[in-house]
Amino acid sequence: MSALPWLTLSTIIWLQAIAGTNTDFPAYSSELKSRLHITQFKLNNLAVASDAGKLLGWCAGLAAKRLPLWAVPAIGAALGAVGYGVQFLFFCRKITSLSYTQFFFLNVLNGNSICWLNVTGYRSVMRQFLRKDHGAVIALTTSYMGLTVNIYLALAQVIVGRKNAVSDKSVYLLLNAVTPAAVALLVMPTVAAMREKPRDVKAGLVIMFVIAGVTGAYAVVDTMVPAVRRSSGIWPATVLLVMVAVVIVVPVWKVGEWVIGRGREEERDGGDVEGGGKKAEETAVEAYKISNTGAIAVLMVFMSVSFFLLLSSRNACLFVSTAIIGLGSGAISSIAVSVSSELFGQENFSVNHNIVISNIPIGSFLFGSIAALIYDKGGVEGGRGDRLCFGMECYSKTFIIWGCICSFGTILSFVLYSRTRNSFVSRRR
Repeated sequence: MSALPWLTLSTIIWLQAIAGTNTDFPAYSSELKSRLHITQFKLNNLAVASDAGKLLGWCAGLAAKRLPLWAVPAIGAALGAVGYGVQFLFFCRKITSLSYTQFFFLNVLNGNSICWLNVTGYRSVMRQFLRKDHGAVIALTTSYMGLTVNIYLALAQVIVGRKNAVSDKSVYLLLNAVTPAAVALLVMPTVAAMREKPRDVKAGLVIMFVIAGVTGAYAVVDTMVPAVRRSSGIWPATVLLVMVAVVIVVPVWKVGEWVIGRGREEERDGGDVEGGGKKAEETAVEAYKISNTGAIAVLMVFMSVSFFLLLSSRNACLFVSTAIIGLGSGAISSIAVSVSSELFGQENFSVNHNIVISNIPIGSFLFGSIAALIYDKGGVEGGRGDRLCFGMECYSKTFIIWGCICSFGTILSFVLYSRTRNSFVSRRR
């Protein structure tokens, strides 16, 4: 039944949307800093520890080749439930003592759990959709990862109320432990079922991309207009959660098509000649299309400029730069999945891609350490022995260094593009 791949895609979107559990770390990091009595530098290392878990992401890739695919999200959810569950008990004072080192390794476990959930999404897409559609489908699913922090904030407000979500930070750790497990239970039966790969996905993807675009726009507006959120209670959070769930309309629509039975399969089978002509034409909407590595290079240019634009004290520059950096990093994350497949093939994709994204913990440690060291050096002693820093003086040097590093990355991106563009063009031909 053609609706099953779309049902799988919907559940994978939900899984990707809640997979980035480390993105809500800022929501409870201040209280964590106070509870553990650590400096900003050590707090940054805890954030890096979550990214460091991705260094072992290749384990999820190997497991995905040898285990049933439904077992992969189950393992990832279990790892996160243990890591965040223990931290939740510490915040609730059910565990009276938890050292900094123990907290560090729990964060490594949490970060690794994300890899298992992401591998499930990538493998499911590659198994349930034709190769020509992988790029668009993967881009769609990974785009929802940018909503993770908004979703957890919304869940916290809906479940315990806005005031309690602000005062009781432990709710985020509880949600990080429970939510992936609940969604994994929805994903497991859909990825386990066998189904035919859909041939015509254009209409379904257009609907899903429209839903994703509207949902993302709403999340941005909700974030940038806090006055509306304060005056509307939990309704903005509820609306966001409903909009994320709305992707289920596509498989429902496909079920309707299947029940009505319009005979589209027969029409497609009789139009092989026309289809062949379209395929040749598309091979010729692709020879002129910019490659994925070229797109990364262009995005890196804008991100580099944005870091230097942050040196301005104007609020407009802050909003524009943050938006560009967020959009750029999100787009690169989506494109990188297709690049890994194009450069190294799909046979060992799960392992290869998890090796490629080992740059995340490296970059997290490098960029975060630079920011934390400059912050602690420029701050003044606070009431609890920590150092506090405010204003552009605390971050101007950080933005300059980040901009220079990003500019160097831009040069490397253009080198990669120049070395791979010919092979991609010949492959399309």
